[in-house]
Amino acid sequence: MGNCPKARGAKNDRGAVPPQTRTGLLRSARVGELRDERQMRQVSGKVLRPPRRKPRNVRKGETACQSRPSRPYHSVGRPAMTNILLSIKPVYAERIYLHSKRYEYRKQFPKQMDYLDNTRFLLYESTPVKLVTGWFVPESMHIGAPDKIWEMTKYFSGIDEDKYFAYFKDHEIAFAFQVNPERLYRFDNPRTIDKFGLKRPPQNYAYITDEVLLKALEE
Repeated sequence: MGNCPKARGAKNDRGAVPPQTRTGLLRSARVGELRDERQMRQVSGKVLRPPRRKPRNVRKGETACQSRPSRPYHSVGRPAMTNILLSIKPVYAERIYLHSKRYEYRKQFPKQMDYLDNTRFLLYESTPVKLVTGWFVPESMHIGAPDKIWEMTKYFSGIDEDKYFAYFKDHEIAFAFQVNPERLYRFDNPRTIDKFGLKRPPQNYAYITDEVLLKALEE
């Protein structure tokens, strides 16, 4: 705990205030992010779990001892969100919305994903639903051998062990994205995939701009 950052306003060993405390950019960007999420929420649907207040110098999904790297921002001070659409079976999507499945497993890492807390995973439910039904922001990510990842996440995997290992057959690396329950949204009116500028669902990932996403949700 010797290297753990102190509370807001505390000084470090050299007597200097931590950078994240003295800069106004991070605070203004956070306000912009929350404003952006409120706008999305108004046109998308209900929040499945209301956000709870956190200390101002700690983001949701972090503890006071976790580092927070610098991130790219738009010129207006709002975080640059990355919207990633992925296909998922309806049974697993429903388990995510019900909080019984807290990890989404993937064989590949999204190439355009930079930071966890400025990434939205849009959920396209495959046959028979064939609709985009909501999204979540990941809280954390685990990378490793499939057997190691299973031991770490199996109690909230939302999937049978046999199906899990069948999915990762002949793969040496597994990616597990932990769902942040405070940033999990389900649309009141699910949208078809063409509303997001796509003709067919992706096999891995598809990347959606903020403009296309907002337009799809407003229709």
